[in-house]
Amino acid sequence: MSETIDPITWLRDSTSSRKRIDFNQKTNELELENSSIRLPKDAQTAWKRKDGKGYYTLGSLWMMLKMHGAKTADYAREANKFGIPLVDFRDKKDVTDYFTGQGNESVQIDTARRAQTLIRKSDIRQGTALES
Repeated sequence: MSETIDPITWLRDSTSSRKRIDFNQKTNELELENSSIRLPKDAQTAWKRKDGKGYYTLGSLWMMLKMHGAKTADYAREANKFGIPLVDFRDKKDVTDYFTGQGNESVQIDTARRAQTLIRKSDIRQGTALES
């Protein structure tokens, strides 16, 4: 059993198994239904932006998937309401394809950075991932 959680793998596994993920505004965490695992919405991921402006947070990827199919204005309004940066329009198809299982890999995942974004399970206490 792994001692760490990769935010990208966690989100993909949750999405593909159709488990609901909710955002807890009080704690700024994403909570997986029927689980004690809660990860900060601002957790860094290894998903590179195509525009070269860094990497997406777990919250940005989650919100994009949650609002997939919604009008752009509704997506932007919901993301802004919770202080979650938007996924750039150039990245939306790749994000959606990867996390819904239509693709098994993505060149946007920086494998060299991935190890730096892992969250140690020992840092998850009473359902809350500690910020480092």
